[in-house]
Amino acid sequence: MNNSPNFQATIDWYSQNAEKYAQWVDDYYSSEQITTFISMLPQQAKILDAGCGSGRDTKFFTNSGFDATGLDAAEGMIKTATRNNPNSKFVVGDFRQLQFPDNTFQGVWSHASLINLETVQEVQLALKEFYRVLAPEGILHALVKLQVGEHKVILSEDKESNGKRIVHYFQEDEFKALLQQAGFTPIIVETYTEDERNPRGRPNVSWIHTLSKKA
Repeated sequence: MNNSPNFQATIDWYSQNAEKYAQWVDDYYSSEQITTFISMLPQQAKILDAGCGSGRDTKFFTNSGFDATGLDAAEGMIKTATRNNPNSKFVVGDFRQLQFPDNTFQGVWSHASLINLETVQEVQLALKEFYRVLAPEGILHALVKLQVGEHKVILSEDKESNGKRIVHYFQEDEFKALLQQAGFTPIIVETYTEDERNPRGRPNVSWIHTLSKKA
């Protein structure tokens, strides 16, 4: 699949800053969301961590007895994840075009990964792929950023690395509709600011947390 210059720059940034990113995300662990997600899965379920980054959540799933696979488009992230989490499985891949057969997983965990896709059409492709690889009654966790300003998509600049990343924002009703269009039945759709859930969270950053079932 051809990538836009902005998407490729985003993936390059994650590859080049994998170690720094791994340290940063440790402060934003979502224990309540991950506990709710796994409570809806059968024991030893197969989970795809789509956009796994440095492998923080994949490691948790593996250590909790699940058959987890972490996937990320940034090779640097996969190298860091594999090195830091040798007991977990990781692959380089694009969740707009997954290499897994239909009905492979009982759960898909997409935690702040769809926000790096530039267009709604790309998000739709990814959600269709998540639906395809999920088994019937499978569960999708998708966390995206809530749009609170006028901009829908921005290039966020990291001043330390002088790199830029796509950040795609969504309205609550908009993202719920995207889930339904892909075939999912939303179970949880809620919004919150980071500091409401995490003492180290940013008060000016808001999220949409969703859990959905494959119909």
